[in-house]
Amino acid sequence: GFGGSGIGGSDHMHHSKLGLNLNKSGRKPRRRRTAFTHAQLAYLERNFRCQKYLSVADRSDVAETLNLSETQVKTWYQNRR
Repeated sequence: GFGGSGIGGSDHMHHSKLGLNLNKSGRKPRRRRTAFTHAQLAYLERNFRCQKYLSVADRSDVAETLNLSETQVKTWYQNRR
């Protein structure tokens, strides 16, 4: 007897195609006009009404709250004024 070692033991049925649609979200091309969500715009507008100029600290807070970059917040404010 051959001890049955390794005959027909190749089991590569576990080749699932998972992980292929992982980079649909979370990969935006840089430097396009950002599509702000309605909620983000409302928040920015509300802030802007009370405070036309944001300090660096405020800006970073707003950016963090809205999940935006500080650059985006700064630019929005500049365009808005």
